[in-house]
Amino acid sequence: MASQGEQAQAQAQSLAPATANTSAEPMQTTTIPTTTTQQVITLADGPGTSSLANGHDERPVVEIYTGLITLSEENASKLRTQIEFYFSESNVPRDRYFRERIEEGSGMVEVAIISSFRNIRKIFEKESKEQKYKLKIPTGESVLCKGDVPDNVTNAVVEALRSSQVLVVNEDESGKWRTGRRDALSPDHYGDLVQLINSRTVHVSPLPVLATASNVRKFLSENIDEDFRDELKILSVRLGNKTNIKTIKTKAGKPITQKRKRYHGFGYVEFQSNESASAFIERYNEKFEYEGCPLTLEMKMEHAEEVGRQREELRETVVQEMLPAGSGTVAKVIFNPDNESSHPEVDVPKLKSFDIEGAFGTQWEKVKQYVKKHDKETDKKELYIIFKEKKDAEKFVNFAEDIRRLKFGQEGWKGKLKILEPADEKEFFISHALFLKRQKLMAFANGKIDREGNPQPDFQIGRGGFSGRGGFRGRGRGGGFMRGGRGRGGRGGGFIRGGPGRGRGGG
Repeated sequence: MASQGEQAQAQAQSLAPATANTSAEPMQTTTIPTTTTQQVITLADGPGTSSLANGHDERPVVEIYTGLITLSEENASKLRTQIEFYFSESNVPRDRYFRERIEEGSGMVEVAIISSFRNIRKIFEKESKEQKYKLKIPTGESVLCKGDVPDNVTNAVVEALRSSQVLVVNEDESGKWRTGRRDALSPDHYGDLVQLINSRTVHVSPLPVLATASNVRKFLSENIDEDFRDELKILSVRLGNKTNIKTIKTKAGKPITQKRKRYHGFGYVEFQSNESASAFIERYNEKFEYEGCPLTLEMKMEHAEEVGRQREELRETVVQEMLPAGSGTVAKVIFNPDNESSHPEVDVPKLKSFDIEGAFGTQWEKVKQYVKKHDKETDKKELYIIFKEKKDAEKFVNFAEDIRRLKFGQEGWKGKLKILEPADEKEFFISHALFLKRQKLMAFANGKIDREGNPQPDFQIGRGGFSGRGGFRGRGRGGGFMRGGRGRGGRGGGFIRGGPGRGRGGG
């Protein structure tokens, strides 16, 4: 049977206008597949032809396919499995966005919303490439763009879900297709499900920046011994990415939302039970090498407890090393007009480095550095100035309080300084130290710096980078950022903690 793309090509050839060949060389004609209801324009690329012949633009136009989509058995199975995962007990309790869609529809979600999800779009992109036609599925906020999802895409999803043993699909009174679980999950049990999921989840690290959840799952599944594949069946894989959402304004003043995923270098692998997860760790811990680096396997909850302990140790280290020399040197910039009683503290304006330095003029040399922070509790941005000496901090605080406010930027934002209390200053240094360590670890995992912290001219993963000698968890000289090296020397040890390696080093 001819594919949908081949049927479109056959009709294109019957509709293609005849063009005289003015060259001695044979003309080559390329046909662009389109829908069965729209005209096809052919591209003549032989000598003696022009894209603007007779004043008409004859450049190729690729039309969007609007005919019936019949997914291949493989793609239909992938689509069905993916949507069943969205509704699974492994995903719903932890996926707030999808959980909200379920609650809005009383257990059912519009098929058009699901059809615009990234993984679903990928399946249709694969199908359209195989069948040689073009589809246009909208991207962006799924709820907002659901009306732009083509009907043939929605219908193809509905047909694939009809054979699902987990989901039901039906059409509501308004003609919209919806799908949901046959046995709905109760919101009252979400907390218990999360605990159950955590108890059977394994923390896997380190994973490179180019890793994907599907690649990691395929790698682990294929490397598990055949005798244990049924026992150690993987239910889901999630990578340690954290999505930061912020709202910015365009030049026209229209607010838009930006989402950015930050790489954290680890993943979570969920098994069928706690016993399966424990057996997987016991059998394969540091036995698999992914991108040349052995994978460390730990139970998720045990790893979380270990990380908490390390952070407490780091807090004590920061207090001992930073506070005695820096006490009384940190001041918070408070932005507000002169009349404080009627105008409370405002959010930090958008300032560049020279705007902050310019507020201090020639006295900037007395400042060690400035730090911008985001207070999650108040959802406000904050600006801190760290002075080199306590007397300089006090001097500027008195100047901004008694003489005139500091002015930042061309708009002349006025601000005063307030020295942090000892307890607040302690928390500031601790959180700032943790932030710097995370930033450095992410930069190293992305190949932007080497293990000494020097910038890398080109992005790379390998020797001195993610894995290999001196790498992220390198096995040779120089150790790694996560733990001390296990090879010779291990000098410098781990960026976060000392490793089990022989030789000098440590955290």
